[in-house]
Amino acid sequence: RMLRHAGAGTLHEMLAPGHQLSAALGCLPTNCFVADLDLNLAFMNAKAASTVAGLAPAIQSVFGLSVAEILGGSIHRFHRDPQRVERILNDPAALPREAVFSFGGVSLRTQINALNDGDGQRIGYIVLWDNISERKASADAAFRSVEASSANLNGVVDTMLNVARDTSDQASSAAAATEELSAAVAEIAMFVPAGTLAVQGELRHVPASALASMCATTRSPPGPNSSTCSRLSQRTIT
Repeated sequence: RMLRHAGAGTLHEMLAPGHQLSAALGCLPTNCFVADLDLNLAFMNAKAASTVAGLAPAIQSVFGLSVAEILGGSIHRFHRDPQRVERILNDPAALPREAVFSFGGVSLRTQINALNDGDGQRIGYIVLWDNISERKASADAAFRSVEASSANLNGVVDTMLNVARDTSDQASSAAAATEELSAAVAEIAMFVPAGTLAVQGELRHVPASALASMCATTRSPPGPNSSTCSRLSQRTIT
């Protein structure tokens, strides 16, 4: 634990009402705490007092402290790991430092720095802070909304891809069926003329009298068959 520097007494004097430092910090439009080298809260300005009053229920619920008990006590009442906090404050390279302090649904953004006297000697610490609970809640809600929209968009994209794959598969199947049908038609077309010519060739060797007899036997009322028999008989004769 840091030992109280000789300037610590001077710090409390500087923070007394009517002192220039106290007056300057009191006029800041932002929340301000000052802690001495023993890490006891020695000062809060008017803005901080007003903000803390609004946070009183959360402070009482989480830390068991009333607003009146905040000043004069150690900052470690609000820390889970006091040793880690002291290591940070003892490291000259660690300051200034920004951090977000959350408790009971409240989020405070803090800026911490060393407070030095005119000789450059450290006499305490100053903390400027802001209640960002509403902004953080809005940001969290916006982030969740973006996540939900992203999930919905991914679902739509997946559906579109599945439809595209199904359509492609159906088109491929249709193309394959069309190719098979075209091949079958072409194959039939190749054999039909050849078969017809072969039959006609064989009929040329059949005597006309035999053809006439066949036609007479199978003759039905006048129609397409009678003219066909006549043509065949003539071809055979010729």
